[in-house]
Amino acid sequence: MIDGLLPLSWSRIDTYLRCPRRFYIERVLGEKQPETPAMLLGKAVHEALETWVRTGDNEKALEKIDMIEDYETARMRYYSGRSLLKGFTPRAIELRFGLTYKLEPTDFFSDDCFFRGIVDIVTKTDFGLEIYDYKSGWSRPDPRQIFSYAMALHRYGKKINRAGFILLASHEIIDFEIGEDELETSTRVLYKVYNDLDSKETEEDFPKNLEGCGYCPFRKRCLEEGDDFEAKLNNAYILNEEAKEVMEKARKIVKETGEPIQITEETAYGPVETLKMKINGKKEEKAANEAEIMRWLLENRPEYLRISETIPEEIELPPEIRSLVRWEPSVSIKMMPRKKALAKEA
Repeated sequence: MIDGLLPLSWSRIDTYLRCPRRFYIERVLGEKQPETPAMLLGKAVHEALETWVRTGDNEKALEKIDMIEDYETARMRYYSGRSLLKGFTPRAIELRFGLTYKLEPTDFFSDDCFFRGIVDIVTKTDFGLEIYDYKSGWSRPDPRQIFSYAMALHRYGKKINRAGFILLASHEIIDFEIGEDELETSTRVLYKVYNDLDSKETEEDFPKNLEGCGYCPFRKRCLEEGDDFEAKLNNAYILNEEAKEVMEKARKIVKETGEPIQITEETAYGPVETLKMKINGKKEEKAANEAEIMRWLLENRPEYLRISETIPEEIELPPEIRSLVRWEPSVSIKMMPRKKALAKEA
């Protein structure tokens, strides 16, 4: 095995499973990714909730998010966590653990530490101990993370009955019963990743996974030279992921400010209000209305057969069909002539 890959943690395992090349850049070459606003927000909210659980002091907890750029989002995440934690009986927070290769307890910083982690909160219920991890983003977490934490505490002699995640963005808790299957799954994954890493000797042993390019700060390192189609396709995919993130950031700016972003002297990126067709009714009634509209379109306007949302309001529909639909204003963000954007501003 290449030196410096141990101890394993779930974040390192997750990185490796998503993209071995990124794991290599971070763990072998030691290149640290810059902290993004989302990472800083998550860290601050995490510290705020930890402070609140420890002290019950809301003012001290809020101090942890005072300097976050997107304060309003951080504040909502914090209060979401406080609400979800109601009824919890914390027994430990920020609980560190370490396991040896034989999965025996050891110190978090010990030289023989093979796998380590930090459990955000351990709580006690009438049914036993439960553990949870905070997540501040929108993506769904991998349950194997919390399974591995339950397995580690099991090795410390603590029986964990349930384990899950406190999702601060969507304001929900997802949890799982912990039995032998969950404990065995986490153990298998841990040893499989280790055995895979143990066979690695060179950079070529860490292939890239283009499906893991989203939000990867190192993706441009995977651009290829050459004019062959495969290289062009590889580069197009990577640059497309970059473009999607830029466009997402631009949409957020436009939504927050309500103002277009000038791209060139002739072009701007900004809000455009349109009317979109909606089918009336709910469930069965809506389905019946949709079927009726489709029959009419098939016979009269097949170019709109898919019941496009962009069917114009001025389209000639018989009264019995028009009564089944409505047009509602909708704002989309897209490229537009700059003169049009300036006119909207005025």
